[in-house]
Amino acid sequence: MVSLVNHVSRQRSWSVGQKEIKGIEFDSVLGALQNCHENEAVVCRVNDDSVCVTNIDNIHELEEIGYKVVATN
Repeated sequence: MVSLVNHVSRQRSWSVGQKEIKGIEFDSVLGALQNCHENEAVVCRVNDDSVCVTNIDNIHELEEIGYKVVATN
């Protein structure tokens, strides 16, 4: 049985071109995966250990600034 644990999270936003993107940053990939809902994606950026959940429609813009997709739902 998997136990869900509360993970530290905070609101996050990015400005990419003319688009303002909102998401939630987590302290771990596991926390992000447990909080990824329908039409959302978990993205991460290696150079600053950022792991976030955002709307799946934002993937292209976040890839432009160095994020990689970990999972989609």
